Amino acid sequence: MKTEVNYKLALFWLITIVGMMLHSNYHTNGFIYEVDIVKKGANGVIPAGLIIIRNVFYHLPLIWILLIIYTNKTIINLFLFIVSVVYSGSHFVHFAAEFKKEHLDFSQIPLLLIMFAISVLIIMEQYKHWKTNKA
Repeated sequence: MKTEVNYKLALFWLITIVGMMLHSNYHTNGFIYEVDIVKKGANGVIPAGLIIIRNVFYHLPLIWILLIIYTNKTIINLFLFIVSVVYSGSHFVHFAAEFKKEHLDFSQIPLLLIMFAISVLIIMEQYKHWKTNKA
């Protein structure tokens, strides 16, 4: 049986994907307004780290959404709970790292704070979903 929690979780993960896309977009705004876009050693190849980040923060959450909508197995719910804790930790570390930069980006800071808050909501909802749907 699908519950309101399933749809909340799916929506929160979707918001997370949109937030990460905004975060990426904000980085490119610097090229337009303040940063010389010629990067030393640039060779036109997308760095492996960026590909990994895109897969982890854009593509995998799409799979999490499908799992939330189409499955209700205890093991999947436990797995998604663990995943949500890892993602939340990542969002917190990323948010905290913004304050170590030489110039604070006052568009990134609120966005990253919102992303962290949503990740905490995902943890809470996923925990509730896991505990109430144990077989």
